[in-house]
Amino acid sequence: TAFESSTGKHIWQRSADNRQPESTDEGWYTGPVIAGTSVFVCENHYNVPSYLHRIAVQTGNIVESVEMDEYALAAPAVSRGAVIIPRKDGVICYGGGRWQ
Repeated sequence: TAFESSTGKHIWQRSADNRQPESTDEGWYTGPVIAGTSVFVCENHYNVPSYLHRIAVQTGNIVESVEMDEYALAAPAVSRGAVIIPRKDGVICYGGGRWQ
């Protein structure tokens, strides 16, 4: 959920009830990370692909998504255009300028 910082006015909200048709797994989101004009969040599932989403801060619309073969253990970290995601087998890094 996004709120206007000066007024507290509700701007947009995304819900985690995003069950994919082929799944009995409702999924869950990691905590969000804001970097510039984007919010990064992982949508996790056990038995279907998980996704890293880049969401527009102003609108709440998904700008782009990357399919991940494994769910994230925690919120992503963002630094210098790279998004780092902790997973049970280590970390995965998307970026090198892609997300700027």
